[in-house]
Amino acid sequence: MGTVRTDEFRRDAVRIALTSGLSRRQDADDLWVGMSTLNKWVMGFCRFRGHRVRFA
Repeated sequence: MGTVRTDEFRRDAVRIALTSGLSRRQDADDLWVGMSTLNKWVMGFCRFRGHRVRFA
């Protein structure tokens, strides 16, 4: 079974991914999560908030 991440970690990861100015790949590597996982978190957040998703 994979590592369980807290909701707080996920929220922080999404905030970093949307504001860091780095590529999504670099953010995922820095956070030690898979890029597809980070993308899912970002998409979920953006859908919840009604934002458009930008993939870098």
